[in-house]
Amino acid sequence: MQVDIYQPVTVFSLFTFSLLFYVVMIAMGGLVLWFFSHFESRIQRFDLIEKMVLCVAISSTFIPLMVFVLTPFSGFNYLTTICIMLFILAIAGFIALKNKHKLKEYIVELRSIPPIIVITLAVSFGIRLFPTLGLYVYPGNDAKFHTLYAYLIIRNRGYPVTFAPFYPVAVTYNLGLHAVAVFFFYLLPFPIEQILMLLTNTYNFLFPISMYSLGSKLFDDKRIAANMCFLSGVVTHVPMIFFNWGGNSYIFGFFLIPLFISVAVQMIKENKFSLVLSILLVILTVGLIYAHYLPFFIAICGLVSVNFSHFFKRNVKSFLNALLSVFFGLLISFPRILLSISATEGRESFFIETMIKWWAKTQIFDLRYFTSLSGLEKVFVRLVIKDFGGSIPLIAFIGLLFFLSRFNRTNSKNNSIISIFVWSAILFLITANGPIGLYFLEFPYWYIFDPTYIRPGLTLPLVSMAGFGFTNLSNWAGSIGDLKYFKKLTPTQIFQKVFFVFILIAVTIESLLLFNYMVGNYEDSAVTTADYQAFIWIQNNTDENATFFVTSADAGEWIVAIAHRRTYSMAKSNGDNLVSEEYVTKVNQLKQRLKENPESEETFSLLKYFSIDYIYIGKKAIYDFQRLDPNLFLGSRNYEPVYSDGDIWIFKIIYG
Repeated sequence: MQVDIYQPVTVFSLFTFSLLFYVVMIAMGGLVLWFFSHFESRIQRFDLIEKMVLCVAISSTFIPLMVFVLTPFSGFNYLTTICIMLFILAIAGFIALKNKHKLKEYIVELRSIPPIIVITLAVSFGIRLFPTLGLYVYPGNDAKFHTLYAYLIIRNRGYPVTFAPFYPVAVTYNLGLHAVAVFFFYLLPFPIEQILMLLTNTYNFLFPISMYSLGSKLFDDKRIAANMCFLSGVVTHVPMIFFNWGGNSYIFGFFLIPLFISVAVQMIKENKFSLVLSILLVILTVGLIYAHYLPFFIAICGLVSVNFSHFFKRNVKSFLNALLSVFFGLLISFPRILLSISATEGRESFFIETMIKWWAKTQIFDLRYFTSLSGLEKVFVRLVIKDFGGSIPLIAFIGLLFFLSRFNRTNSKNNSIISIFVWSAILFLITANGPIGLYFLEFPYWYIFDPTYIRPGLTLPLVSMAGFGFTNLSNWAGSIGDLKYFKKLTPTQIFQKVFFVFILIAVTIESLLLFNYMVGNYEDSAVTTADYQAFIWIQNNTDENATFFVTSADAGEWIVAIAHRRTYSMAKSNGDNLVSEEYVTKVNQLKQRLKENPESEETFSLLKYFSIDYIYIGKKAIYDFQRLDPNLFLGSRNYEPVYSDGDIWIFKIIYG
């Protein structure tokens, strides 16, 4: 349960959360896999690493479904959660004791894990989780809304329908990640914002293992799978790129996508109905829907791609089985989908307009960029270097060259590379579509395929291709240790080994840049110790119905999530289109008036319109240029300073 002493993430909280997370999630998912093993032996086709990551994925779906079932009864609370956890651990412990003879088998499997995976996990854990030490909240600007979503689940003892009492609008977001966060919030003595931060980065950390599972099934080669794990753990920027703005749910979704595709690939290989694999696909479909719709679409593109070559062989049985499983997953998730669709009624036109404006700023497939060298350079830097990391596309290209050089050899790897290429092509076509893109095909709900968020999905097939390329490149180069016999090597052998060393250096540099990117973004977190003290003051000294005004990206935007008071203009900064166009216009006007002339009649008219009681000015903002100047309010009889520590100011509005 939560305590009143607020501290940032410590070594104790980090490892306590990690230990409980893996014990509970593996126990919960392990029970499901143990149950499945009594019906089919196909579950044995997955190795120990794959089983463990599947356990986490199954549990990640079970918890949101459990919350959905308990919501009508307001039954999701401390007692329910603790009882469920104790029941699961007791059953799992009993089964483990009865099957302790298998412990030696698991130990042998653990010892056989390739060293590159162990190294990857150690580095990945360090890159993704150690930088959270000393932080109060997730650094992304929009992460405050994810904390609010989690708090609303706590407040409602289940899924909320609206943002009440903070905002008079409906919740349209998928709340799977937030349900899991609240589940562990009930089990641990840490604030919900801290749990959400640790949970998000844990899924980020597990992404390389889910890529290992995909590679294992896609290529039938553990070396390629291990290299995919390595590249996605220490090189690629996705899904880490999402935390730059608080895309917590996307990270959760990207953890599930490779597992979804790996199960589909296994179904294709067996080419006959499998109850276990079908149920696993249903579970992962539900998990993706509860995570976010866009990762679900990226996964469906992958599902189509891995079946591509089978269309020409008129072998569509496995594809139809997979589609049927997805259909049942959608059926189970339908109440959640229906709620989201109904909540957007009347706001579609505003959604489209605002989405296009935001999309236009980040769209790199504008035709203008392809008519000049400077434009092409911008496309290259943004698409290749920033989104994927420069070495990933390079090694993926090398993998494509190896494939083309052996194209005439018919084997499973050829089909895998073709599937990967098709997956990339589908995602690229979606990304390039739009009013100012390379072309525009308008179809119902086309706007939900937001290229800003679909584009990073290209990393999944690129890393898969790169894993293939890295493995073949190391085979082609041979042992690097042979360089000590430099004089005995032929020019071709020297070139091969030196080129591979160059790739290793590029990967090492990319890994260092990735860590720097992670730490650099964490330093942008707006909430400081001083802000947290101010939030506690707000909880203890202001009315529950008090309303605060803060500028975009100011630490004060966390007031609603932590101090549980209404704020403006938080809804606008969310980017989730909670509000009308009129609202956005008025909020922008108020922000501008407060910057220029807080004493004007127009300013007070807008303050009254939003029923603002206080103005909060944080110690810093993610975008400092948007921070209000406290000197404009000091000395005014209309703005009474009620809290200050020298850097943070809270002014109470005195209406005439």
